[in-house]
Amino acid sequence: MGRGVSFPSGALVAFDQFDCDCGEGCDCWQYFREALEERAAAIWPSLTPCCEWRGREDLATLSNNFAYFGLSEYCGVVAVWLQPRGDLEPGQEALARRWLEQARPRLAREFRKLERLGTASNGESFYRRIS
Repeated sequence: MGRGVSFPSGALVAFDQFDCDCGEGCDCWQYFREALEERAAAIWPSLTPCCEWRGREDLATLSNNFAYFGLSEYCGVVAVWLQPRGDLEPGQEALARRWLEQARPRLAREFRKLERLGTASNGESFYRRIS
């Protein structure tokens, strides 16, 4: 059975592509990840480093009072995502929704290199490169 790249439930997602032909043991993924994190921190200065798994395959590497920023990768497709925090006080939920709505266009503009066209019945997803 096929599958696609994972991302947390309720997350805003942009798809990117990771290419490395160095072979095993190279640091390309680490450099790629750090570059995405640096861009995210520059776009949203309130994000600070964290290391929290948001499921089995989704690693949040930055967070603020309202959301987690993270990356998930499968077969070269990278899901770059923002997920609302689950530990918000009741009065903060509306602020978090507003922050995420304001972040949505910037996430797409800065990190979206692939568009997901659909998913087959076996779970495999199909993408096309955005020019």
